[in-house]
Amino acid sequence: MSYGLGLQQWVRTGTLHRELAIYRLLQQMGWRITLVTYDRDRIPPDPGFPARVWTLWPYPFLRGKLRTVYYLLMPFLRWSATRRQGVLITNQAHMGWPAIVAKWVWGTPLLARSGAVFGEQLPLSGMAGEWRARLRRDLERKVYDVCDHAVVPTPELRTWVMNNYGVPPEKISVHPNNVDTDRFQPDPAITPDPLSLVTIARHHPVKRVDLAIRAIARTDYHLTVIGDGPQRTELATLAQTLEAKVTFISRVENEELPALLHRMGAYLITGITEGHPKALIEAMACGMACIGTHGQGITNILADGVNGLLCDDEPASVRQALDHLRENPALRLSLGQAAREFVVREYALTTLAHQLDAILCRLLHPDSTPRTHATPSQRTPA
Repeated sequence: MSYGLGLQQWVRTGTLHRELAIYRLLQQMGWRITLVTYDRDRIPPDPGFPARVWTLWPYPFLRGKLRTVYYLLMPFLRWSATRRQGVLITNQAHMGWPAIVAKWVWGTPLLARSGAVFGEQLPLSGMAGEWRARLRRDLERKVYDVCDHAVVPTPELRTWVMNNYGVPPEKISVHPNNVDTDRFQPDPAITPDPLSLVTIARHHPVKRVDLAIRAIARTDYHLTVIGDGPQRTELATLAQTLEAKVTFISRVENEELPALLHRMGAYLITGITEGHPKALIEAMACGMACIGTHGQGITNILADGVNGLLCDDEPASVRQALDHLRENPALRLSLGQAAREFVVREYALTTLAHQLDAILCRLLHPDSTPRTHATPSQRTPA
């Protein structure tokens, strides 16, 4: 897990099921899964997912900078892990430096896996001048340098990492974020309300939730904003000032999200830049009509007039796209169908789990013939 984070963080954000989904499938393929976390309680992540969990227990007293001690000592405290051949995986490369220590101590191959690249987003994050952010970027660069292989979610991020971190092309692959297309699928029994809109975003300037709010000011549209962050109070005040109908929800469990999406007429994503937004592809998998602004991570997924609508980063442009959907129910339906077909083809969980399985097999047995399946005794990713 990323430095400082644990399974309880996923529980608090309602994303536990989503984050563990691909590991459940890997487990079904024969891999034994161990989750190394910063949780202070020794609890299983999910009764239906019998993975081993290594936590701060019995060291729950560690706080702040002392938590670093845990990851520095963990490879030695868990020395028995070296008796089994395995593969280390980072949850996010930019917070994955503890995996470097484990790789060095255990002599284990390391896969740097991430859903976004911190260094690429840093100039737009508002943190470029902070030493902690620069340190995080430098540690991310080190993870990509030390790892045996890396995967990023888009071709554009692969190019960025190669050009900015000096990673050779043969060392990095494109592996998109996945979506459970069985859980996230259309429900023909529910008729969406064309005036109901939803966006899922952290309340941070880079996500531009204020743009979505300004677009529906003094209209009949009702926007549901799912997420939290430092701008929460500011955004709520803005909605009240502009007489925009906005409901703020801090979190929705990932298992409950499809039922909410089915009731909505459109999904909005207005960020300046994205890595490979999971919430967007989940909405598309539900057959929703999606509207996004021009920006990396959005235009990679949405093709204007094909599987979604793209608009400029101006409230009037966003509202024009909303009105266009509202006035053309057939377009809303066709965009939703195309979005669903696109996600099933490109981002289905089962397909991407098999792709990740193949990468792990190559790391575990670099000199062997590629294969689709292996026995449990041959696979032990940590």
